[in-house]
Amino acid sequence: MGCEKEKEQIESDFSYYKEGNLPRNIEETNAILVETWKKDDVSFYETKGTEFVYDKVKESDCMLVTSNSGLGKTATIRHIALKLQQEGFKIVPIESPDDIIKYKTNQKQVFLIDDVLGKYDLSPTLLEKWERINEKLMSCLKVEQGSNKLFCTLRFQIASHQRFKNASTILNQEVINIESESYALSEEEKQKILMKHLKKNNFEKKIKTEEVETMCKTKYAFPLLCKLVSNDEERFVKESHSLDNLSYC
Repeated sequence: MGCEKEKEQIESDFSYYKEGNLPRNIEETNAILVETWKKDDVSFYETKGTEFVYDKVKESDCMLVTSNSGLGKTATIRHIALKLQQEGFKIVPIESPDDIIKYKTNQKQVFLIDDVLGKYDLSPTLLEKWERINEKLMSCLKVEQGSNKLFCTLRFQIASHQRFKNASTILNQEVINIESESYALSEEEKQKILMKHLKKNNFEKKIKTEEVETMCKTKYAFPLLCKLVSNDEERFVKESHSLDNLSYC
């Protein structure tokens, strides 16, 4: 009886993989992670920078989003990946370029990787790996035009490193700094970002207009600080007059 069940399981798994699916354990882990992203995405507000990135995604296989810390790089690529999921893409979070080759299937996929070349400093080892398998990656992503996407994030200081600028990898194809003057948050966008976060726990009813205006004067890591304040009522009460002194470490 046990052998029969094992045989059925093997046949089921074989059929599952033959249809172009990822291994079940990877699919299940990804599904849990993506559900978490969906909950966070409820508070996401689409800025002109987000709209620009989404428009670029339609014509690019690989997108590298950069900015300083706390300005929404990760939230942006996850939000766009969730939009693509509604268009039939499978979301595949990865940790290295090898995973793209390893997990590539015949389905439409969008791969995501944070801090692609290091979190605080450029990692020569990581960059060399991307360079070494660049041709394979380009071939893998371009099997069928538009059916595979790669979204990455990288801190601005690392993206500005001359070693990266001189590299010839798929990561260098489309680099968007969402902190640049063209996409920097306007005062109106800041207010809408803040209010959308506050609505998550009904904090928007507890804040005055002048307090919103004061909080929106904060320049450093504004989206991240909005998230932190909206998730903690004690912190919200303390910081509702200003975000400048809020620690996010």
